[in-house]
Amino acid sequence: MSRLISKLSLVNLIKEETGIPTKDVKNILSSILNNIQQTLALNGGVNIKGFGKFESKRRKGRKYRSFQGNELLKSKDQIVPVFKPSTILKE
Repeated sequence: MSRLISKLSLVNLIKEETGIPTKDVKNILSSILNNIQQTLALNGGVNIKGFGKFESKRRKGRKYRSFQGNELLKSKDQIVPVFKPSTILKE
């Protein structure tokens, strides 16, 4: 069964477990997510022991044919975020 949790739901869960006020939990969670996002934007990586690793990878452009002119084209290379779960998380 799949369960999708929103950011607000995650804030409420953390608040209930820790007793920290909602405003503080929101600030902490936003700070964590912003730092991960900034690190990935700089082609870095974030490793969280027991959870997994966030990193940026370069995806090569693909070759494809144009429908109109039937000419061979190539898309640009892209940098994409990747998440690799730890073995503990996989289990």
